[in-house]
Amino acid sequence: MNAEVPFDFSTGQLGVIHQDKPVLYLSHWLTRGYRAAVTSGRDFVVLSPPDSAITLPLEELLARPGCQWVVATADGRFFDATAGALLHWTGDGFESTGEPANEFLAAPSNQGHIRVHAETMHPASANTRVGTFCGRIFTELTGAEPIGWGLVEPVSELWDTAELNSYFRNRAPMPTTAVVIGQPRRGTGAPSIATLSLERTSRGVLEIVTFMAESVEPVPEHELEGFARAMHDARARHAVLGHGLGHVNLNRPACFTGVTVPGCALFGPETLESAGPAKALEAAGDGQLVGTHPFASLVVTYPTDPVADRSHPLAAYDELVAALAGTARNNYWPHQDDQET
Repeated sequence: MNAEVPFDFSTGQLGVIHQDKPVLYLSHWLTRGYRAAVTSGRDFVVLSPPDSAITLPLEELLARPGCQWVVATADGRFFDATAGALLHWTGDGFESTGEPANEFLAAPSNQGHIRVHAETMHPASANTRVGTFCGRIFTELTGAEPIGWGLVEPVSELWDTAELNSYFRNRAPMPTTAVVIGQPRRGTGAPSIATLSLERTSRGVLEIVTFMAESVEPVPEHELEGFARAMHDARARHAVLGHGLGHVNLNRPACFTGVTVPGCALFGPETLESAGPAKALEAAGDGQLVGTHPFASLVVTYPTDPVADRSHPLAAYDELVAALAGTARNNYWPHQDDQET
């Protein structure tokens, strides 16, 4: 293996790193491979056996354009571990056959989890403290601040927002993505985990958090509402908490894991700017306004059980986003079909 370009195999089109491990994580080696692929204009592929799973940070990396998680089966077939399609090797890269792999259609795990996607815009000020928004999410959903952070897994630093701010300022205006870990939710065993993205923009500093924690049962409605109100207090531009199944200890296996179903959503003042609070509330149908104009947020909770004459929560959420943002799809929530290639 070339010490400068850490691919196990490469063509003019892609660079491949093989990982024969039960759990694949965002290591120094994989981030180095990703950077080498981008620098050389190649796609980046992580190749694994079918019984491997990937962590949230690696899942987020492989969701980027030009990245793919490919499984090699014992009989020499390949399939896309995210979308499930069988792949054909062309001699220079992988092409989808359009046919599903049987391994991908295997019954998923019934372990439950919650997933949060939330973002806030900090003012461009010397007093701005990034990471506090991320810490609030962990506190609300695990009862404790994060434990540690780092650029790769396993994380190397204890949680310290002052240190995180110092690192970000030294890198700015380059964006920063970090891995954050925390305590498990009560009654579960897997440590909570998140990715934290920080980017300086013309309007301030954008902080985006994707968080996961095990959850034996769906989060009850009163806790969902409390979380959404906490996001309003934290000045979130947008936050959505959903319930999902299919992961194992918060790691995604190489099979269909279903979709994450929204449990609650918050649309902050910036999101309501164009529609206005009253029209946003009307579009939600069953929501409530928190705060007062011009600092009002819309909070919506969705039932965990089917309700007659009501849209499925995923459809209702999509429709509301479309009404508020003027688009039929949204950038706030990762749908299963958004991940297909």
